[in-house]
Amino acid sequence: MKIKSIYEDHARAIKYAEPNLDAEWEEANRYREFKILGKDAWLKQARIGKVENWSSLGYVGNVCTDLSALESDKVERVQSAIKRDEVELPIVGRWPDGTLDLIAGNTRIATLLNIGIDPKVWVVDVPK
Repeated sequence: MKIKSIYEDHARAIKYAEPNLDAEWEEANRYREFKILGKDAWLKQARIGKVENWSSLGYVGNVCTDLSALESDKVERVQSAIKRDEVELPIVGRWPDGTLDLIAGNTRIATLLNIGIDPKVWVVDVPK
């Protein structure tokens, strides 16, 4: 299956695919704001997100970058995805007060950071 690339990090030849917003609903649904919106509104809101550099965001909550604390099978899947140039963009929520929280993609973030890559992420504005 060919993944649609929306950004390529030319320095490391990493290609990022649009996040699977439908599949990530389960992760987004953990947040009260998205749960209240419901899945259809989440999809509509998330589709208007944008790509940003992880390093430009500042503090992002709900992140563990210690690979030894993460599930080894997930780390292996991400490492394989990187080798195949099929990395799906992690999703970060930006609340109206500027607070940032990782919604989906912790293992992707941690693995990319561990190999010296400043990951790209899909940033979704959280409605009031």
